[in-house]
Amino acid sequence: MQTKHHKWLEVFVVIILIGLSFAIFYNTIHLGFFSDDFFVLHRLTVKKQFWTTGFFRPVADLALIINYKLGGLNASSYRVVSILLHAINGYLLFRIILNLKLFNYQLSFRFAFLSAFFFIIYPFHSESIIWVVGRGSVLACFFSLLSLYIYTTHINIKLKHLIACGFFFISLASYESVIVLPGILFIACFYKNRSFLQSAKFSSPLFATLLLHVLVRKLVAGIIVGNYGIDMFNENLFGYVERYVKSIGRLVIPGMYDSVQFATWLLLFTCLVFASFIIVYRKYQTHISAYTTIWMMLIISQLVPGIFGVDTHNQDGERLLYLPSFILCTAFAFFLILYIHNQYLLFFGVLSLATFCLQKQLTINENWMYADKGIKNIIHTIQKTSLEKTTIYLANIPELYEGSFMFRNGLPEALELVGVETNYIEIINYLSKDELHHHPERIMPVATENGTTIFPNLFITGTGIHLRSNSPGNTSKRILLKKNSHFFYWNKEKLVKLF
Repeated sequence: MQTKHHKWLEVFVVIILIGLSFAIFYNTIHLGFFSDDFFVLHRLTVKKQFWTTGFFRPVADLALIINYKLGGLNASSYRVVSILLHAINGYLLFRIILNLKLFNYQLSFRFAFLSAFFFIIYPFHSESIIWVVGRGSVLACFFSLLSLYIYTTHINIKLKHLIACGFFFISLASYESVIVLPGILFIACFYKNRSFLQSAKFSSPLFATLLLHVLVRKLVAGIIVGNYGIDMFNENLFGYVERYVKSIGRLVIPGMYDSVQFATWLLLFTCLVFASFIIVYRKYQTHISAYTTIWMMLIISQLVPGIFGVDTHNQDGERLLYLPSFILCTAFAFFLILYIHNQYLLFFGVLSLATFCLQKQLTINENWMYADKGIKNIIHTIQKTSLEKTTIYLANIPELYEGSFMFRNGLPEALELVGVETNYIEIINYLSKDELHHHPERIMPVATENGTTIFPNLFITGTGIHLRSNSPGNTSKRILLKKNSHFFYWNKEKLVKLF
């Protein structure tokens, strides 16, 4: 039975999780929108188009509409909601683990709190929190955790299945990354009863809910896998294995361009995991089953990022790690609780891990701040020049900066949201992440005898713009300059006017 003292402890946990979440993302709250944010908000608020071909995320879209009704196009209000949801997810993880009662109350509380604490400070959540559209993964996990939480309560079994399946259906209508939840529940049930048939029977309502979602998705949106899902079928078996292994690495290793270094860290992480299993098996054999179950759940949860892929160079795709990070943090906390009995040593270990995570988070936040500065410069420069009502040519528009989205999508929509007439705007090309990375210096125009060359493949003469293709089979593009037009290009710091 929960005492008054225990309830106050839980209130204290909620305060810590909310405070910590806001402290981590405090310097990003003021940032504006990024890339797809403009595209989706323009569709929802200007076009008034709720359903769109290729996607089925009505709950995520509805959340954005409500946010818009309450806060307009003030990006800070959207981000505050995302941070609050993130903190609530941390608390739900805490409650689920506490309800499992794997240890006595004191040890269970410590295990639950450490899991939630690690989840909140986990440094690869920025795409889900800072990127407004990325909130879909946070919402999906919120409803999925509610579903799992219901299963840890003592209400009537039929009512339990009904409520849990309802929450799961809503989570699927928020973001597709949680489709593995039935598998996670199956693994958890198998740990409890050791029966394949009983576990399958207990988790079958969630599998049925997943099937219902697929049918509704096909009926309403006309699609099953969506625009991004098409990539799922473009790999061979080796490609899928490679993606999966890399995504496992990205759970704990920051993005980096040095593939050898990444592989070395991944090997080290694998060795540490195996070593932890040996330690638990030899010293805490009664807990090896629970520890194995947690890692099996992690393996299942990693299927979605493993199939779709997570960028190993930067934070692009890290929203897919949001659900697996719950289980990863639980595994870390479980091992620390078993292995480190000295409270001071445990505190030092947690503090060291927290320091690393927060330092990495600070770097990632700075990347988003840099991207935000560039986005605002681009919009402001175009907005100011557009008053002349002449054609504006835009070259080298950056897709992203170190994984922080800029304008891989949404530039025309961003301009329309601030009142720019986009029929005067002509976008020549976009700079990919690889092009940005392989040209570390500022991009400078190079004058030649016949015109001006701009990295990576632009050649401008007095009469036209030539866009040379680097891909075999693709033809070059030539654009005739209109009278009194302006030409701007991104030099990796700001939008610069060439003429």
